[in-house]
Amino acid sequence: MGKAVDDAVWAQVLGLLLDPDLLMALASERLDVLRGAARVTVDSLAEAEAAVERTQRALASGAAI
Repeated sequence: MGKAVDDAVWAQVLGLLLDPDLLMALASERLDVLRGAARVTVDSLAEAEAAVERTQRALASGAAI
């Protein structure tokens, strides 16, 4: 089984190396995915920071009452 998997993987690698346009297209697609994931992470961080600020304000106003 291991040899069959190894052979299949190397066949795919060889196919990509023999088709530079496909390799570049796949690399570009992967970079787009990574950029999208980075944007989601930045957005999530901003949302979390805003939630912390709201909670801190709520606690401060509750403590002052």
